[in-house]
Amino acid sequence: DDYLKLAVSQQRAVVDIYPNAKCSENFMRVAHQVLQWPIPTDPKGSVQFFWRKLLAGATCPARVAPLAGVAPLSAESA
Repeated sequence: DDYLKLAVSQQRAVVDIYPNAKCSENFMRVAHQVLQWPIPTDPKGSVQFFWRKLLAGATCPARVAPLAGVAPLSAESA
């Protein structure tokens, strides 16, 4: 995606400066789905502790409400 290259060259997040780019929509779709994952109540290792802490402090707008007009990511499009 050319918009991703432009965002990298500007050292900015593609979802911030080109929110309608295909890659931005895909990043937001994935982020929204990750935020829907259940948080384990009993982490078993350091990676699970990392994810629990990361997701507990998430402030992504996708956590507040689903993306309007953007379908959930399916296994076929991943």
